Amino acid sequence: MEVNVLSIPALIGMKKRVFYMKKSRYSDSQIMNILKQAEAGIPVPELCREHGMSSVSFYKWRSKYGGMDAFMMVRMKELEAENRRLKWMYVEEHLKSEIIADWLIRLTQNQGNWGFCRHFNSEANVGDILFMR
Repeated sequence: MEVNVLSIPALIGMKKRVFYMKKSRYSDSQIMNILKQAEAGIPVPELCREHGMSSVSFYKWRSKYGGMDAFMMVRMKELEAENRRLKWMYVEEHLKSEIIADWLIRLTQNQGNWGFCRHFNSEANVGDILFMR
């Protein structure tokens, strides 16, 4: 008798990875001050030269943070982090349900050939599926 243990993350070939973006050289308060200086009338090339940044960065910040105050900027960053976390949770659950549905279809088609039981992995809190042939 051959025994295969398939855990869902291993089955989909996916490990939870954490990707870190390059940390900005400028803090949120510095970005806000630069944008306020531009609103006050200082020319953009002069601001870029003074702060050692490119005009592309300035216009990107202006499109993203223009018209915000510090509280709104912090709240936006919190919402972006929450959105990232929720998207990851959705992807995990969707993949789990697709894998389970696929195996259930296979099991019902080959009922005579397969034994089926479910074993819960207490460490990862992920249902491992044990198939015996």
